[in-house]
Amino acid sequence: MATPFEVRNIQAQQPANPYEEGYFSKAAEGIIENINNYKAGEALELAKLEQETKAQQAVKNRLRTSVGSPTEVGMWGRDFNVAQEAAKFLQREDVIAQYAEDEVTQAQYQQAVNGLNAYMKGAEEYYSTTYGDPLQAKDPKGIQKGTWLSATEREARGGGIYEATGFTDRNTYDMYSNNYNALEAHDVVPGTMRIENGMLTYDRVSGGTGTLDMSAFQATDVFAPQLERTSYKDPAEFYRSNQAAHVRKAKTEDDARAFATNWVLNHDENQMDALRYYNNRNDGNYSRQEFMSNEELRNDIISSYVDEAIGLWEKPKPKSTGSTTKKKPNVPSAVALGDGRFMDITNQTGSNKLATTFYENMANKVIGLTMSGEDIVIQFAGGIDDVNIPLTPQTNEERMDRLRLEEYLDKVFGEGGFDKVIAELSGVTSGGGMDVF
Repeated sequence: MATPFEVRNIQAQQPANPYEEGYFSKAAEGIIENINNYKAGEALELAKLEQETKAQQAVKNRLRTSVGSPTEVGMWGRDFNVAQEAAKFLQREDVIAQYAEDEVTQAQYQQAVNGLNAYMKGAEEYYSTTYGDPLQAKDPKGIQKGTWLSATEREARGGGIYEATGFTDRNTYDMYSNNYNALEAHDVVPGTMRIENGMLTYDRVSGGTGTLDMSAFQATDVFAPQLERTSYKDPAEFYRSNQAAHVRKAKTEDDARAFATNWVLNHDENQMDALRYYNNRNDGNYSRQEFMSNEELRNDIISSYVDEAIGLWEKPKPKSTGSTTKKKPNVPSAVALGDGRFMDITNQTGSNKLATTFYENMANKVIGLTMSGEDIVIQFAGGIDDVNIPLTPQTNEERMDRLRLEEYLDKVFGEGGFDKVIAELSGVTSGGGMDVF
């Protein structure tokens, strides 16, 4: 048997004369010494092997115990099947032995384990989000949510949950059932789980390959209703409604179009009016989801809707005062702009500069209006920055600012109040300013 120790060469130790006294006793001693050396070397080899075996076993145990165990409760069947197959693969003795060889393979194994743990956590969160809560599914708000239990509760009640509010669900219960069955179906071909490029990979029953990544949990709308209004305003009805009061009062067609577009874009109800009107006129079948996710489509539909509404716009006729004599407007105290009445108008958008300024500084009195070039300047007390409103607005925001100011001054000073104030201010020498409050 080969050993790591060199066996002494007995022949080299023999005396030249084999009949010399003591020859055989010396040879025997050499043989015994060699045997003892062999036994000592073998013992060292066995000890070393045992030590290496224990260390490798410790590595294997560490790898084995790092693998989490999926639970069927709290996951869709599809995800449990994937996690279960992955865990079984990672706990196989031949796989553990293969990846326990060195630090590089151990790191690859640990990467796969981390991927499995992340997948199981994502699967549990996804199930919680899409399956739903039994109690919430029965309450008035919970039944409208996009979960499986809410969908089954709506079906059990015979539908009609959204119709009372003027909507209907474009999705059918059969569609929700198909999505449910897909989430419960097992799709891993048994025995095909493996590690490729650090990712747990498997063959699908449905064809192709799959990996344990978070893309499986992106479709959170599998049970979400696709609501569509059962009634809607056509462009003419929108133009005549209170919502379009600013549009009708616009001084130019461009202003009217800008006001109408801004209103529709910022109000979901009107966007759905535009979509339903478009679908009905053009035999379209665009869903709310398609409409909202496609910016170009949405803008085209809204633009078409607004164009029809603006077709009804007429340029306001000049108001006759009946007198050419200038009359100073009856201007109330500064409190008028800070007592809350302005909010009745500005809250309708809540986004333009003027509305925001008054909202944040209601308690600060407006001390005056003045002109600066082509701008109306609103002056505040208390160190608040002035607000400039261009008489010739260039942007939608500027148009909304001016319209809000016009409406308010007309409300405070009576019909034509804005024009009266501007006429008064225009008589002031540039840069001199004039307090009208």
